[in-house]
Amino acid sequence: MYKNAEFYDFSKIASYHEFFEKMNITDIEGFKKINKGKLGLWKIENLAMLCLIALKSKQYSILNFVSAYEHELRRQHKKYRKSILIEEMRAKGVPYACMKNISHANYEDALKDDHVKQVSCKAIRSYKHKLYTIESTKVGFHGLDLKRKYIGNTSVPFGYNPI
Repeated sequence: MYKNAEFYDFSKIASYHEFFEKMNITDIEGFKKINKGKLGLWKIENLAMLCLIALKSKQYSILNFVSAYEHELRRQHKKYRKSILIEEMRAKGVPYACMKNISHANYEDALKDDHVKQVSCKAIRSYKHKLYTIESTKVGFHGLDLKRKYIGNTSVPFGYNPI
């Protein structure tokens, strides 16, 4: 059995994942239920993360490794194509329709070069009960975090006064 399993929640890992085989876990479903939903534990959702770029809270891009088995599922079955991720990107405030033009490289540019990514999107709005199609441009994301102060590899919120 995995020696530090009490600190982790493995409930979202697929039962066919090779992790369970390498750790010699025989009752996979029972093992996954041990810490399912417990507060304060690290929720492991993916064991195949290659790169994570977290610009700030709720703005991140994860580049995932796809195993040979998962790659074959993606190729053969349409229903698995969306559930097995290669890139997972989130950007709070950016509409989902605009995210198709954003890639993992854009997050990397924002982090390294303080590159500001402008996002333009179209929306249907109602003003005084009349419908209009509006195209708006706004700042999608950038590498500047205005809510935290970075000291080396650690960060503290603004206004933090250690005692």
